[in-house]
Amino acid sequence: AGRLYDVVSPLHGYGTAVLLGVVHVGFGLPFVVLVLRNAFGAVPADRVRRARLRLSELGVLVRVVAPAARRALVAVAAIEFVLVWNDVVVALLFGGPGFSSVGLGLFGQSRQFVTNANVVAAGAVVISVIPLLVVLVLQRSIVAGLVPGAERR
Repeated sequence: AGRLYDVVSPLHGYGTAVLLGVVHVGFGLPFVVLVLRNAFGAVPADRVRRARLRLSELGVLVRVVAPAARRALVAVAAIEFVLVWNDVVVALLFGGPGFSSVGLGLFGQSRQFVTNANVVAAGAVVISVIPLLVVLVLQRSIVAGLVPGAERR
């Protein structure tokens, strides 16, 4: 994290939640752009042109394009949630000395000579429940949002 620290240090953002958010946005943005560009591109051009006659660009996005790409938006939100929830590397790199997450706490239970395997296993199950529920509940939307046309109706 030496070079990253050198870039962030003059900004006085090291160890802040804002920096963690910026880093997550930077890491997730290419995936989000890819998925949403394909979803937004699938909206019929006639529909967008008609909406532009009566709405602003933001209105077209909010009232026409976003509802048409709802499943892609849900898929991106669910996948980004799981990535952020399970992220340990970003917390290690940018969290600073006072930052701790559940993943880092479990990592701390692993020692050189003794491992608290029962605590690590139980903690891993507990912290996996929420992302698992998100994926199970939104499974159809995730598949439909990432692979348009692959879903049976």
